[in-house]
Amino acid sequence: MSSFDAHAWCRTTRRSGGDAKLRDMPDVQPPLSGSLDTPPNGALLQRGVVQFAGWAFDEAAPIDRVEIVLGDRPPARMRLGLVREDVRERWDIPHARLAGFEAMLDLAELPNAVDQLRVGVVASTMYGQRFVIAERTYTVAAAELGDEPEGRRRARQHQLRERTKELLGRPVVGETRTPGELDLVVFAHDLGLGGAQLWLSELLRCAGAGRDFPCTVIAPQPGPLLEPLEALGIDVHVTNGYPVEDLETYEGSVAELAALSRRAGHTAVLVNTFCSFIGVDVAQRLQLPCAWAIHESYRPALLWSALYPPGHVDPLIRATAIRALGHASALLFVAESTRRLFLDATDPERAITIPYGVDTAAIELERARASASGDARACARASLGLPPNATILLLVGAPEPRKAHMTTAEAFARLTGDFPDAMLVLLGASRGPYADALRSYVADAGLIERCLVLPVLADTSVWYLSADVLICASDVESLPRVVLEAMCFGVPVLATNVFGLRDVIMDATTGWLFEPRSVGDAEAALRRVLGLSAETRGVVGAKGRAFVHDRHDSTGYSAAISRLLRGLAADPEAKPRDLVRADVADRAAPDGEPGP
Repeated sequence: MSSFDAHAWCRTTRRSGGDAKLRDMPDVQPPLSGSLDTPPNGALLQRGVVQFAGWAFDEAAPIDRVEIVLGDRPPARMRLGLVREDVRERWDIPHARLAGFEAMLDLAELPNAVDQLRVGVVASTMYGQRFVIAERTYTVAAAELGDEPEGRRRARQHQLRERTKELLGRPVVGETRTPGELDLVVFAHDLGLGGAQLWLSELLRCAGAGRDFPCTVIAPQPGPLLEPLEALGIDVHVTNGYPVEDLETYEGSVAELAALSRRAGHTAVLVNTFCSFIGVDVAQRLQLPCAWAIHESYRPALLWSALYPPGHVDPLIRATAIRALGHASALLFVAESTRRLFLDATDPERAITIPYGVDTAAIELERARASASGDARACARASLGLPPNATILLLVGAPEPRKAHMTTAEAFARLTGDFPDAMLVLLGASRGPYADALRSYVADAGLIERCLVLPVLADTSVWYLSADVLICASDVESLPRVVLEAMCFGVPVLATNVFGLRDVIMDATTGWLFEPRSVGDAEAALRRVLGLSAETRGVVGAKGRAFVHDRHDSTGYSAAISRLLRGLAADPEAKPRDLVRADVADRAAPDGEPGP
């Protein structure tokens, strides 16, 4: 058992930032409060992904950061800004609503001999103080050896797979597959306006899908991209979701989608995002080459807790998805640091990095069109009703905990008095508990005139033309499209130092970087960019724009993946790196530790 002592740690360590965080310290420090609610004290911890969650509160200011230590491991930051209405009811202070924290940690990595685990959770205030929230010892369950019911379920899974194999073995009248020619079926997780969806849409458009080769897109539900894809000549088939709750419905869906794909005569499969893993299974059953684009920057063991509700995915289906990582002909990543997370679960020779890109020519046309009418920024702001002389900080994306809308808003609230012309625009908010809590916080904190929470738009160009700085505060990202778009518009980017963001942001050159999961670090980063002159920000924006033009035009990644798919259709055993130009596939991120 570890001898970790959270109280001793508080006494002997000092947070970074020094005196910069002490200037607003109140004369009388109010009491500090917090709780580790999950797992409860005395709980038996299973050897798998475990959620550690609770709350921390300081009446004077938002908590800067919360760190957790498991055994003798180094401290790790926990995600902040989770909604806790119960804390808000106890303290009538706006930031009380955002007092929640959490971390998903994989205890399967513990040695089998470990049966007791010491856990410490420590919070840091904005004034450099630390206080212990919890210091507990949990019992860890022994490694599972399997049981008879699990054996029966595996037998049932085998029976279902054999039934599908028999169905697919029947002859198909008029089968049209021509070996060697590309006839693509795509499994999409969504047809909305998110980054991964737009990655796929732009890829298919640039590659000539529906025009130069037949293509069918299968999606679990309709969305805004359905009609644009059909306009390209692509067949779009909307199915009734990708079921993962039980073996029978999952295998039935595999059988239906495999039969549909076989009947259409497809010769290659493209799967977009991890959540579409059923497409890899279909490809395997049909013995078709498959390229799987994974955008999610989580280690395989943590994907389930990040992407699905607790207990939602049947364990045997989960095991099927993990095995699929080794069956895909190629695994595609937009950031090298994301690829590294999956190397232990797949063949490294088939896992390649192909950096994302945007349509730089189209963006330049939009910039030219806007400038032709005069002052592009003034016109854009007038159309949106924004103050002409404000300094606009823009964050684009649907509100969710990993994108850190809450901590960004809290950090912004602390500097409004020092920067009276600054405005924060949170673009992409829909209805839902997290977005609603964000709006409530903005209202309670008196930020209605300074912080706008607005719905998503199909075309965000007018916002890029209006913005002074784009913020990307996520603690998990691969390479966000909005960052590349903003840079191409000449908008300088302030981003967290995670995954693919560090590939495109060189601090103080093509943008600025700061560490995630800290309100204090976010505040310091905002103060940094707001303290710069408009001219200095403009120079950084221009360098970022040149960088994207040089290395991240969409024709690069679309041509590389098109070559890959055509090559796999002709030779399913071909190595991905032999099919893709080395100057595209081997671009790697700077060395560094992968994220959570």
